[in-house]
Amino acid sequence: SSQRLQQLLLMTNPRKTLAEIAVDAALPLPTALEVTGHLASHGTCIVSPVIGLSSRFACSHDAISKMRELALDFTNQFGPTLSIFMAVSALTADNLGKVMNRVSSPTLDDPNDTCHLLGERIVATLQQPCLPPGFLSEKGAGRRGSYGDFPGPVDRDDQGVIPREHIEEVVYSLAIYLRSLLVIVEVKDYLVSISPKPKTFLSDASDTSTMSPGRDSIKESAAVDPRSPEEGLFDELLKSGCLSGQISTTALCWRHGLDVRQLHRFQEWAIRKNRVLVVNRTPNPTTDDWGAA
Repeated sequence: SSQRLQQLLLMTNPRKTLAEIAVDAALPLPTALEVTGHLASHGTCIVSPVIGLSSRFACSHDAISKMRELALDFTNQFGPTLSIFMAVSALTADNLGKVMNRVSSPTLDDPNDTCHLLGERIVATLQQPCLPPGFLSEKGAGRRGSYGDFPGPVDRDDQGVIPREHIEEVVYSLAIYLRSLLVIVEVKDYLVSISPKPKTFLSDASDTSTMSPGRDSIKESAAVDPRSPEEGLFDELLKSGCLSGQISTTALCWRHGLDVRQLHRFQEWAIRKNRVLVVNRTPNPTTDDWGAA
């Protein structure tokens, strides 16, 4: 119904998952799935993964051909001042939070920095009397229209400067647009288990604690729990195949019910104990995350 549609649209935000949007809109998840599926099939909205400040991006395998195909549509969305090649170059320079900071910074040591150049182009567009649809807000990347439909320029602060949040919203819209069309993809973390090094005779001989432990060392070893929660989790992840380098930490958390803090604590322990390596790369949709990457 129109009431359910309105409830959902009022709570829609690219920083939220569909489950979070359904909760905020007081709608059952199946209903939210049905409504969003209807909207996406009619081109009213675009489907994009949750994008946060920690998100990191890289070019997809066919990014060059996609950028050529989308050049005209990108110009219609974000205006002739911005280049899709410049936007992709800036968004793949660092995680999104740092990119936003570099784009919106007034001065930089390198004036030829892509993020700095992108920021100048965004500011120039925001000063125009009419704005492209992609500049409306962080939801603007899905808007359609012409320049005359969206009046500008945006409001300035007391010093006559365009507020930083306006620039960051445009960067966010750029990320949503390019990610939803698979021009850029997230760089994800994958955990790979490390085989423990076998002890040699020399290493055993040089370890005096194993040869003749004193009273203090015995007390210390007795106070250490050999089966810490992290050790148990490591065994569980190893048996389930999640430490093969093909399961992202996002999928790992979903499968084993871990939150961000638990994952961070486990990674710190595993790296300190030399049990895993963290590999950063783009996903392989056919082999990673059980074929659902």
